[in-house]
Amino acid sequence: MKEDRLDRIEEMLTSIIAMVGKTNSIQQSMENRLQGLENRFQGLEDRIQGLENRMQGLENRMQGLEDRMQGLENRMQGLEDRMQGLEDRMQTMENTMQGIIAEQAEIRKENEIRFNKIDEKIDSLLADQDHIWEKAVRNEREITKIKRHLDVL
Repeated sequence: MKEDRLDRIEEMLTSIIAMVGKTNSIQQSMENRLQGLENRFQGLEDRIQGLENRMQGLENRMQGLEDRMQGLENRMQGLEDRMQGLEDRMQTMENTMQGIIAEQAEIRKENEIRFNKIDEKIDSLLADQDHIWEKAVRNEREITKIKRHLDVL
């Protein structure tokens, strides 16, 4: 019976040793898998760090674009202000031009009235001159007649 018992103990020990060996191999396999997972995890962390760096770069570029956009908006506002100023100046110039045109129309009317008065005076002077010449010619004729008449006497 002792031998049976020893055989059984030996079988049990062999089973335990086989189980321990199997456990060791499973443990080794688990450690290898764990090492693989740690390596993959490290790779993921490196990729995440790279993505974070790229993200930071993109954020910096985005901030730069926002700054440029703000600068463009400021320039645009300045141009709009200048444009409004030019529009105001043009409106003022248009109003001034309308005033000048109205003044010129009034001056033209006054000049036309003056021209008509001067033309009337010139016509009157010409008529007077013609009348004076006619009288002068008549007088010359009369004087010539009188001289002939006196010469005859």
